[in-house]
Amino acid sequence: MLREALRIVWFAALFWCMMNSELISAKNIIVAGEYDFPVMRKCRAIPNQLLPFNYAKTAKDYDCWLHFFIDDYQFERLWNSPQRYLPLIKKFNGILAPDFSLFSDMPKSQQIYNCWRNRVLSAWLQDNGIEVIPVIEWSDRKSLEWCLDGIPLNSTIAVQTNGCFKSSATKLSFIKGMDYVCEKLMPTSLIIYGRGNEYKNYFPNVHLFESYCQNLKKRL
Repeated sequence: MLREALRIVWFAALFWCMMNSELISAKNIIVAGEYDFPVMRKCRAIPNQLLPFNYAKTAKDYDCWLHFFIDDYQFERLWNSPQRYLPLIKKFNGILAPDFSLFSDMPKSQQIYNCWRNRVLSAWLQDNGIEVIPVIEWSDRKSLEWCLDGIPLNSTIAVQTNGCFKSSATKLSFIKGMDYVCEKLMPTSLIIYGRGNEYKNYFPNVHLFESYCQNLKKRL
């Protein structure tokens, strides 16, 4: 069953590659890991402020960084037509890497495909002069075996914490996951989008950015 699902996903990926062959040109992109995730270059920048990608077209102030901690459908268009959005993205200071979702109830094949898409777009955008901060996402403990492939060591990294502090169990799971991530990647700085004061006790160089939900609660 998993093998068949993977076959379907990779055929879809192959079709996309044929349509966007320059994004995965072997001369520009190095791959790593069992699933050939493109390797990103390190980025040690710290964003001054963040703007969701779905507000990029209407933005009047470009002195900020774009993020993709939004519903996947809001940036599928970037995946489908990356060249079309490159001039727009170049107006901003940089981006937090595209973040197609990994959920524990997704088929493993879909999780791998989404992670691969994140790396392909990130590496291609970097190759086109965009500052891209790697974003770390995992669905469960087992996904940590492959979801860090292609992420550079000693870089600024970013995570989002929506739903990670709903209970003591989810909080503990997040902290354990971050401990593993930090041990493996040895990041220089950590960007947290959402609640994250709790993690300041575990990692020294943390930069917090309030999520949309946090800002909405303040207005109510």
